[in-house]
Amino acid sequence: MASHVLSKEERNFYCFAIASVDLIKLPLIDILTDCIKPVDLYAKINCTPGLQLRPHQKKLCCLEPPLLPDYSKFDVTLLYTLIRNLCPSLTPTRGWGHKLNPMDTNIGDDIERLRLYRNNFYAHSLSPVIPDNDFGEYWSDLKSVIKRISTFTNESRKYNYEKELLKIEGFSFVNEDRVIYETLLKDTLNQWNQLEYKYQDEQAILIKGPEKVLYGEKAQFDAEIKQTGTSKWLVTWHKKTGDSIANINIRDEKFKRSTDRQLLIHSACKDDEAEYQAVISDGNNNYLSNAIYLHVLGEPPYIDNWNFTSDTEGLTIHCSYGVPEGSPSDFEVKWTKNTEILDLTNKKYVAGRSSDDGSRLNESYLMISSLGLEDKGIYSCTVTNAVGSASKDVTLDVPSAKILTDSEVMFGLKTTIKPAVVSSPPPNKVQWQNSNDGKTFHQIDISESHYYGSSLSPESPLLVIPYTTFDDMLYYRLLLGNKIGDQFSNTLYLKVTGSTHVIDSKRISIEFGRTLFNKKEDPLQIFKIKDIKYLDREYDFAVLELDAKDTGVPFPPALTCFGNVCCSDVYLVGHPNCRQMMEDNVIPLWLPEHKDIILPDIEKFGIWSKGFFPDGVDYYDELSYLPRKIMFHTTFNHGSSGSPGVVIKDEKPCVVLMMRGGVPACINDGKFPTYAPEVKDEWKVEYGYAMLDIYEKMRNSSLETDRNLASEIFKAWKW
Repeated sequence: MASHVLSKEERNFYCFAIASVDLIKLPLIDILTDCIKPVDLYAKINCTPGLQLRPHQKKLCCLEPPLLPDYSKFDVTLLYTLIRNLCPSLTPTRGWGHKLNPMDTNIGDDIERLRLYRNNFYAHSLSPVIPDNDFGEYWSDLKSVIKRISTFTNESRKYNYEKELLKIEGFSFVNEDRVIYETLLKDTLNQWNQLEYKYQDEQAILIKGPEKVLYGEKAQFDAEIKQTGTSKWLVTWHKKTGDSIANINIRDEKFKRSTDRQLLIHSACKDDEAEYQAVISDGNNNYLSNAIYLHVLGEPPYIDNWNFTSDTEGLTIHCSYGVPEGSPSDFEVKWTKNTEILDLTNKKYVAGRSSDDGSRLNESYLMISSLGLEDKGIYSCTVTNAVGSASKDVTLDVPSAKILTDSEVMFGLKTTIKPAVVSSPPPNKVQWQNSNDGKTFHQIDISESHYYGSSLSPESPLLVIPYTTFDDMLYYRLLLGNKIGDQFSNTLYLKVTGSTHVIDSKRISIEFGRTLFNKKEDPLQIFKIKDIKYLDREYDFAVLELDAKDTGVPFPPALTCFGNVCCSDVYLVGHPNCRQMMEDNVIPLWLPEHKDIILPDIEKFGIWSKGFFPDGVDYYDELSYLPRKIMFHTTFNHGSSGSPGVVIKDEKPCVVLMMRGGVPACINDGKFPTYAPEVKDEWKVEYGYAMLDIYEKMRNSSLETDRNLASEIFKAWKW
């Protein structure tokens, strides 16, 4: 069917309708933005105690920073209300809501003119036509107002109102547009009606009633017709929820015994929370009353705490719940398993409730005795009052653990196996296991030094192998148990790659006394290794038994005095780069005593490391890890590991530390050797281990041989 083109008078009306719907709010947005930036609106509203906003308006504009309101989402009612109440500098010449003089052309006067155009729209709302003469006058006035406002908002203006007005003039309307713009106009007129009646001293109809009512109680609104000659007009009641307005049928059970002069809302609930208004009409003219927003006080319960306790008898689930003040406090509590209500006559279950402890919280509990696999399931607690309900549930099951650790590790590096654990109730059994064939598993004794750093913590079990060798190439898994039952994790096969760097007593010997790199070997100074008496991979420390020579050549004199590291100079003696013997004196620092110096440097060096090396790794963070590291700067470099650090006490050399290595390690381990020349000396940090720490670990070993060896070696101490 061909579209019917509107008449000129109809077109005039719809030009004005579009201007009122789409255009008028644009200058109001810019004016409010110029007066109050969005970031300041929340504080401005809070500083204006007399400002009354409806709940849906508050949701749009009362956003606590850092959230910002979007002015483009505000309707004309809200924009005008905020400008009128928060922008005193924009007050019209004769005040807000008063009749204007043609000579009044301040910005506030033109804001009022935008509001008063509503009267022109209302006069034509029942017959949507505007004669050419009237239209020309209205449109000319609107253009003048828009032009003046454009001048006022020129620098901060976001929208071009004059351009938008020209677009409206050029629109081509057809009959299909009628329904669209009639609906839009109706909404706009309703907004302006509410706005005007809000500030009128005298209204044709006035309603009185509560703004708050307790959940379940009755709310009553009474209408008073104030305009003379309208007492026999028809009065209807309206309910507005958000942008939806509905006529109230007072014959409904909800509103029984209501009349056109009195609205009764029985057993108020959350669905009744809305804005209420009366409308008086003679069939041609409509007058709106003031609007009252009814708040229904009362909330459903909330669950504040949910936890477990266990003992030898079984498991107890605790549920704490309450309601805000003024809400119904008669509760019904139900416990279910897999959505079915528990049979509390079964002795396996005991449910109970405790009274308010003064914090407005109540507690319900469910005791489950003699737990087993048959008790797996989803247990729920539902608390209900007259407003609604709240639920909380938990799944009781055997534990689960998934090992996500990389299955491949380089020889000599640290291995950490950390599973993700899920268990409800919490685990009460944790055991690490390994196996040669993946079939027969054996418990791992994590107290052994080989697994130093491991943990059987139920929440976060950990298996650590500080120094991984080919002997560790095994199958690993975790056994977890709780009161429901036991479960194994997935199995990890640890593949160890690389080459061995452990001491081999069959082919390694120790040479003493070489002071120059190119000095010829002295066979009398070379001693073969007979046995490895102690090996600590964490500290990279070994105690070797050397084979005495048949010729009776004695061993070189040993350093037999030890001391605690302090802040005095320490002398390093060693063979950097495996060359001639050298010495250097250093000033040691360590954590936590020197954290104010060390930690800022570690952070600064770490940032530099991540930006300098291609892999973006922080090569300095290991300095803050255990075991304790004694840090210093030295001229010693690659190949000087094992060098003793000596102090002189009572004219006697005392060993206080053993050099271990340095960072960034990537310039010496072959990863980024070409970067070494660019790393300044002050960015290189060497470290060693305190002999006292090594001694303490040996002395506290679970092996008697280690403890005896410590007593034999560390006989003399100088403090």
